[in-house]
Amino acid sequence: MTKDELKFRAYIEITTYDDNNEEKEVGFYVDNIAVYSDGGIGFSLNNLVDALSPLDITKKQKDRIIDDISSNSYCEDYDWFSVELGIVEQFTGLYDRNNIPIYEGDWLKTADNTYGYVIKDRGFWHIKSLPSEAEDLEPPEFYEKCTVVATYNERPNFMEEVTHEL
Repeated sequence: MTKDELKFRAYIEITTYDDNNEEKEVGFYVDNIAVYSDGGIGFSLNNLVDALSPLDITKKQKDRIIDDISSNSYCEDYDWFSVELGIVEQFTGLYDRNNIPIYEGDWLKTADNTYGYVIKDRGFWHIKSLPSEAEDLEPPEFYEKCTVVATYNERPNFMEEVTHEL
């Protein structure tokens, strides 16, 4: 992995409210985050707006999310947020068969049509195969034949969903 490939993303879940003041849980990824030694993360307003743009929520809800994150930020610059929330995932330096970057926590469909998700163990990237729970250290060529199909944090029960489809 080269220096420019050392990057992180964070999965953030937050509660927003619709016009009827009904709660709605929203989860999204913010790319290109900074990870601080105290466990906090930092990201730009532009990255947050980009993360919110594909979500099926109103502009008012997006603005509320931005305001909520801003009010929890310990940075006084409105264009940069420093917060203690989110689940950090590291880029592996590997890409799938469609040239999609593979991150820690991604669900992969392998060339032999099995599934697993990417974990880091003792400094190395492994694929945790399910349902066997086996952890396999695979060479980079293995990942180039896989397809990223979901992320663990967005869909932790992905294997149950796949099993029901079969």
